[in-house]
Amino acid sequence: MILIFSIVIMVNIPYQLSRAQSISEAGALFLTFPPGSRANAMGGAHTALLDDIYALYFNPANIIRVEKGAFGFYNHQWSGSRPITFTGGVYSSKYGSFGFAFNNFDIDIRGPFGEELNSYERAFQLTYAHKVSPKVSVGGTIKFVQEFFDQPQGISDASANAWAFDIGILI
Repeated sequence: MILIFSIVIMVNIPYQLSRAQSISEAGALFLTFPPGSRANAMGGAHTALLDDIYALYFNPANIIRVEKGAFGFYNHQWSGSRPITFTGGVYSSKYGSFGFAFNNFDIDIRGPFGEELNSYERAFQLTYAHKVSPKVSVGGTIKFVQEFFDQPQGISDASANAWAFDIGILI
C-alpha cells in the first residue's frame, strides 16, 4: 500500500509543478480580498459565523441564516487609489434564500507616455441556498468573471472571461 501511495505521489509531483503559476500569471486576484469588516477583523476566519450579506463571499450555504433580506456594500482602497468594491443582496423566502453580488476592482493608471489606462476586473454572481434539514443547509453560486487590461497605444488590449462555481454546506 505504501509503495502504491509513493508511486502516485512521485508521478503527481512533476505534473503539479508544471501546472504551478507565479503570482504575476494568476488571474482574478481581486477575488482573494474578502469583503466585510467583521471578516477582515478575524483574519478571514469567518466562514461558519456569517449571518450577514458577506456570506455570499465566504459560504453560499450561509445566506440561509439571513432573515428576510439584506443589502450591503463594502469598499476598500487597495494600493493607493485603486478601489475594490463588493455590493450584494440576499432575499429569503420559504423556497430558500437567493442572493446576488458584484465585485469590482478598478485599475486606473498612467501609461509610459502619460496616457490613462483604464483596466478592470469584475465578477457577477448569483447564489441559492436551501435548508435540507433543520440543521443542514446547502448552497451554490455561479460567477461570471471578467478581466480587461487596457494597453498603451499600438498594443492590443487584453481581456478574459471565465465561469466559476462555488458549493457550500452548513451543518
